[in-house]
Amino acid sequence: MTSAIYDLLPAHIRTRDLEAGGTLQALFALMEREGGVVEDDIRRLAETWFIETCPPWAIPYIAQLLDARALHDLGPDSGFSPRAWVGNTIRNRQRKGTLGAIEAVASEATGLPARANEMFERLSATQWLNHTRLHRNAAARVRDGDAMALTGSAFDRTPRSVDVRRIDRGGGRYNIPNIAVHLWRLQPYRLPSVEAARISDHQFVLDPLARDLPLYWTGRTETDAIGIASMLDLPVPLAIRPLFRELEAARQAISDGGTPAYEWFGANPAVALEIQLAPGGPFGPVDPAEIAICDLHDVGGGDWRRPPASKDYTTASGATETRTIRAGLDPVRGRVALPAGGTANGLRATYVYAAPGDLGGGAYDRRQTAEALLGRAADFQVGVTKRLPGNGATIVPSIAEAIGLWNGRPAGEAGVIVLMDNDRFEEDLTGPNAPVIRDGSALAIVAANWPEEPASGGGTIRRTGTFTA
Repeated sequence: MTSAIYDLLPAHIRTRDLEAGGTLQALFALMEREGGVVEDDIRRLAETWFIETCPPWAIPYIAQLLDARALHDLGPDSGFSPRAWVGNTIRNRQRKGTLGAIEAVASEATGLPARANEMFERLSATQWLNHTRLHRNAAARVRDGDAMALTGSAFDRTPRSVDVRRIDRGGGRYNIPNIAVHLWRLQPYRLPSVEAARISDHQFVLDPLARDLPLYWTGRTETDAIGIASMLDLPVPLAIRPLFRELEAARQAISDGGTPAYEWFGANPAVALEIQLAPGGPFGPVDPAEIAICDLHDVGGGDWRRPPASKDYTTASGATETRTIRAGLDPVRGRVALPAGGTANGLRATYVYAAPGDLGGGAYDRRQTAEALLGRAADFQVGVTKRLPGNGATIVPSIAEAIGLWNGRPAGEAGVIVLMDNDRFEEDLTGPNAPVIRDGSALAIVAANWPEEPASGGGTIRRTGTFTA
């Protein structure tokens, strides 16, 4: 076995060494082995210098060196490594004084999405001819509907005059040295395939309780840690104009023979619709290019405005293409209307709503709450869904039927009725359909998934007491 250092010696020296028994070769092999130990140690020390590559034991030392302190001590048993916040501390200090750093610190300190704005960019001022800024006007563009709709928000582009009052007393926002930080306190929750409330054969409200509900955007993950958050990066309420422009551009692109480019209606669309034309029929998806974004306000007599059944577009060659409109969507009210002459039996929608936190039913983990409510392992469990074939024992199509199975159980049992889909159940649960809670019994009705598991004899089975709320 030769070493890399030994191979660098002249050939005649290596030949004489081998003739003499290879003593020099053995010495070089020993030197290279010990040198490798030193080299590995130097490499480990070099990795320890950087928060991205250092071993876990070195993280507290780097944090102490930087005086990086977390706002909340999670403790040694939390399962979380402080590597991320130490790395963010280094990044923010390197960007110290920049607008992006202020935005990042605000978001990390509060745990809320944030956007920072330099208020001097909103001021109306006389510009130097050698440095004109065309995006800063001297007066508000009152004919610009987009700009007027964003007035007073984090994306306000309306020019203002200087306000010299002190900002710490609630005034003086628009001044040269001031920076505004906007935080979004409402959390977005995506609900998949929710049965909408049917007002008539052409009117639907996405909220199952038939309330006007503003729709929201989840906010995408920022890939650029230096830039300022845009509207697509934040959990903002959906507005009519941006969605309208995107779908109009999509229909124009299709008419021109191209491929539409989606942002709001991409891989995780802001809203996705499914329409059921006849009772018992399938729910078919509605292509985003077949949705018209519009204002569906009341027009009297309980009716709303309705979208056109089609729209014409002029192609690049000058021809006219007619694009079908299957549904009109009002994202501000959460309403869907079908075009004149169009009817449907049902509508399902995937959309996002916002709430201050995990309250009531929603798209978040509630398993511990449901298990604590029962206080013990479940003896009885039945799933309620209209989307799977029922068997009368573990899967039934109505809550009343599930309660009937529960009422036939003996006293002292713990039961779970699992609502397995996002459909509406308009049932009378009084009188004979009312649940009976006997002495020592407990019943929980939860909205959850009841997954199938492999059975020992083959096939699948749904086990009692297993659900994901």
